[in-house]
Amino acid sequence: MYRLFCFFLFSCSFCFSQEAENNIPRGGMIGVSFGRIPQTDIATTGGTYESRWGGINAALPVYRSFNPLADERSFQQISLTGSLHRNTTDFSLLAEPRVITSGWLGGSWFYIGEAKNFYMVSGNIGFAEDKLIVGSAAVRLHLTALGSYHLSNPVLLMYGAAYSALFGRDLLMPLVGLRWRMGDDWSGAVMIPLSFMMRYKANDILSFQFALSAAGDHMRVANRNDFAGYSSTLQMRMTGIKIAIRSAVRLSDAIGLYVEIGSIAGRTVSILSGSTVVSKNRVDTSRFFSLGIGYRFSRDDSAPSDED
Repeated sequence: MYRLFCFFLFSCSFCFSQEAENNIPRGGMIGVSFGRIPQTDIATTGGTYESRWGGINAALPVYRSFNPLADERSFQQISLTGSLHRNTTDFSLLAEPRVITSGWLGGSWFYIGEAKNFYMVSGNIGFAEDKLIVGSAAVRLHLTALGSYHLSNPVLLMYGAAYSALFGRDLLMPLVGLRWRMGDDWSGAVMIPLSFMMRYKANDILSFQFALSAAGDHMRVANRNDFAGYSSTLQMRMTGIKIAIRSAVRLSDAIGLYVEIGSIAGRTVSILSGSTVVSKNRVDTSRFFSLGIGYRFSRDDSAPSDED
């Protein structure tokens, strides 16, 4: 379940590290990731869009409890989480490439009981700003609450709500989904309206995953006479659908590596001044590549899993 939770909230960061090969956050982790979207045409203006990024993510357990009694077996964990990323975006409608600094700090609580149902709450505050205005960063808020109920042994119902920018602007969304297993090697999950995922575990070292998910965000950029007559600070909103294939490799008990390739389809990039849409552009389908490595620590493998 932690794999799904991270997928929704942290988006291509430590969510698919080695800890994500399991189902609950039974420890802490730190990971780094890098990626690139090569130059892609802007269909509406004839310009181009290009992006590259890198960053670090971490989760630190501050409280854990485990009841090993067979009749009352349960596990809970409270963690502090954080992230810092740097993204260089070259969008031809802006006078020069923009370096976007983004980060967040927050926490999460996770509980799983003998019935193998889980409950999870997470929240963080963050920012995503052009380096020219990062000194006056505006705070962003992200919240998620998830729970589950076993419909049958291989099928799990998930439900909850999220306040997120995955559709380009901050929205409060209800969440409902299913997770299922098809033998020891195959599993899948769908969470409406965010994502669909299928995973194949080749062995204890290597696994593959196909994912379809929302790929939106927003950030603030400086108006360096790019759009005369508008505010000195603009908002850039992006929406799209990410289609990806990911390979995860377990290098050791503590270290995991992932490689991801895919496309972002239906991408739009909008520039706003306050609530006024200054420019809205459709970007051709973009290819992308990302690479990440994570190290996990303080893991308790005796804790229960929803797949035991």
